[in-house]
Amino acid sequence: MKKLEDLEQSLEEVEARILIEGATSELVDMRMRIKNQIDSLRRSLTSTGERKVYFIEKSEIPQLLSSLDSRETFLSCILEGLRTASDNPFSAKVRTALANVLELLRIEREILKKLEQKIA
Repeated sequence: MKKLEDLEQSLEEVEARILIEGATSELVDMRMRIKNQIDSLRRSLTSTGERKVYFIEKSEIPQLLSSLDSRETFLSCILEGLRTASDNPFSAKVRTALANVLELLRIEREILKKLEQKIA
């Protein structure tokens, strides 16, 4: 949400200038333009429904991939332990759930790699 944060910071700076320098027409117009941009951006972000929108910096991708590695390793170890453990209905359900989570992590990894290629 870098752009939204930048706009909010700019708005604060303009409002501080208005307090210090007085409400000149230039500053009032600038404040109105920034407020309109913020409102427009918020509407576009909320119009995505229930989806959350995240902005990822290029420098964050290796850290995100490393985090995925850790989660996949941890969950794979648990899944392997459950496979060798008793074969009861509960552990079968947990194995299925873990396999599904691992598949989602695999998809997340593919998305991050595609994003990394597009950014590069």
